[in-house]
Amino acid sequence: MYNLDDIQLAKVQFKDIEKLRIERNKYFVRSKMINQKIISKKQQLKWFKLTSKMNTSYYFIINFKGLTIGAGSIKDIDIVNSLCTWGFYIFKKYNGIFGLLAEIKILDEILIKRKIRKIYGYTISHNKEILNLHKICGFKIEGILKKQLIINKKKIDIIITSLFKESWIKNKKKIVKKFKL
Repeated sequence: MYNLDDIQLAKVQFKDIEKLRIERNKYFVRSKMINQKIISKKQQLKWFKLTSKMNTSYYFIINFKGLTIGAGSIKDIDIVNSLCTWGFYIFKKYNGIFGLLAEIKILDEILIKRKIRKIYGYTISHNKEILNLHKICGFKIEGILKKQLIINKKKIDIIITSLFKESWIKNKKKIVKKFKL
């Protein structure tokens, strides 16, 4: 039995960045991302220094009972229009129910705690697992950017999904009951 209270989000600290880089560079994670390039230590450090100063983005680690199991971000926070984009990944050895637990926790952080009215994101079309997870949580497809990327010499669509706060409030109760969280 898993409990949502066992999942915590914590701001990325310097001590976290190498572990995140290593896990993010693994094919299992990277192959599901829009940017699939390998990230060097130097690039990771530059990213950390830059993002630490941003006030329109929040980068976090995902912990389960104190163990780091993934990472994510809330980006392009627009206070005026009350919206943002987001993303996250779970390390391979925690694949499965932890994705759902993390998504629920992140959605609560964005839509309830930060009082954002709408979130949106971009997913590569062959990442069926995350598209299904988003569907479970109530996301709707707003559009498809046809043949947007070329990955491994294949033209890949990008799916644009979004979720409104009202929908999340209704869907969360059903999800928690269905999955006994």
